[in-house]
Amino acid sequence: MRQTDSNRYEEYVTLREEIRELLSHGRFILYVTSAFIIGALAWYMGKTDISVVNPAAFSIFLYAVLVYSSLIYINSLSQAFRIGGYVAVFLESRDTERRLQWHRYNRKGAPGGYLTGAAQIAYAALTLVVAGWLAYLFFTMPIDMRGWILWSILGGLLITACFSQIRNYLRIDRDRFERECIHIRASPDRQDEIHDAYETIPLNDRLLIRR
Repeated sequence: MRQTDSNRYEEYVTLREEIRELLSHGRFILYVTSAFIIGALAWYMGKTDISVVNPAAFSIFLYAVLVYSSLIYINSLSQAFRIGGYVAVFLESRDTERRLQWHRYNRKGAPGGYLTGAAQIAYAALTLVVAGWLAYLFFTMPIDMRGWILWSILGGLLITACFSQIRNYLRIDRDRFERECIHIRASPDRQDEIHDAYETIPLNDRLLIRR
């Protein structure tokens, strides 16, 4: 893309900002979730009477928070890669002297740089912390509660295994978006699909703006 093309340049800058906001949102979700899980465990362990809340039930709540948070995180990064796929295929020039080289999340190295790797490690580690806390309680709880705790530990290990695939999932998503943009670009008849599948402002919102 030549920078003298002001319209395309403005589109490029706008999409860049949107990607940066999505990546920032992903980091924010990761920070808040980490603080919440550590704070929740500290609160629970600081209680003098833990019989009020069953530790197995409490761990299921923490697992649910982690899973929900990871889905929000993945969605944010996926949207960044969706926009990035469009940018990489339609806007980035192969001319090394003219292209704007800010966008490398889709083009080189691991998808999302350190962010996806950090998230994968963080979610897996937080889940293991919860499972490890349960393992500690296993030997201090009454025998009739140990069965539930054991199942909760096994559930945590399963969730950890799923979290270990976050990076690979996002890599597949990144490649899928780029392939779709390449196919659309190769066919002039299909380029209208960009406005349906890759428009950054939903159709209903665009109609309201026009009114």
